[in-house]
Amino acid sequence: MGREIGGPKRGRIDVWFRLTDDDGRQWRCAIELKFFKRKNHREPNNCYEVFKDIARLESCGDVADVGFMIVATDHLHYVSNEVYSLATSDFDFRNGATYQAGKTLIYNTGGDFGPPITLAHDYQFQWADGTTSLHYLLLEVTPTP
Repeated sequence: MGREIGGPKRGRIDVWFRLTDDDGRQWRCAIELKFFKRKNHREPNNCYEVFKDIARLESCGDVADVGFMIVATDHLHYVSNEVYSLATSDFDFRNGATYQAGKTLIYNTGGDFGPPITLAHDYQFQWADGTTSLHYLLLEVTPTP
């Protein structure tokens, strides 16, 4: 279950935990999880949601020392699709794609799905193949206060 961290403005973190050693040192971790099935047909919205979750993790510096975005899918569209539509191409996390800190991402579908997103850090997206038809993305996110 998600945990409300930082009030309603930030939203729920999927997984949050703290490890403490015998000397009282603590490490706190926030994790956002996504699993996208091919049959759901929500690709543009899902891509936006991944970047929204990365932004949420970046905003967790008051409660986390490290964050991770984990995405699993059986749909190669997320992993290696050759091209995205111009309306949603900002939200590209395909294998080998990069994001440069400060670039504003805009969801240009004509609707009011969500506001533009700007991230604080650079990211490089590297997918791994699973032992089945699933592919996995593990992205480390550095939270800022």
